[in-house]
Amino acid sequence: MSKVHGAENRDKVYTTGVVAIIFLAIGGVGLLMGITDILIIYPYSSFVSDLYNLAIFEIVCGIVFLVIGLIMVGKAKKLSKETLPSSTEQKIFCADCGNKIDTDASFCSKCGAKIG
Repeated sequence: MSKVHGAENRDKVYTTGVVAIIFLAIGGVGLLMGITDILIIYPYSSFVSDLYNLAIFEIVCGIVFLVIGLIMVGKAKKLSKETLPSSTEQKIFCADCGNKIDTDASFCSKCGAKIG
């Protein structure tokens, strides 16, 4: 996979990070609600089976959302590594036109000047 630079991929990283945070927040709230239902409300409710099923559903959904959020965090990290140039990557520019050139190029792709 080639590294792609630019605002488009930075936007993808940002969007993926925001989606991850949303999923993590929803998952945390769902998990908290399910645990709260079982520990606090469940013992005093007359709708025992319905409330228990709801609490289990909230806990399962919370866990699913947390896992999806963690996957999205990993994806955002991977995208950010692909988007940003490595510190060891050398930049060569054409002396005639200033175009950025690959390190293994013999001629400038913009003006055709010989490199080196």
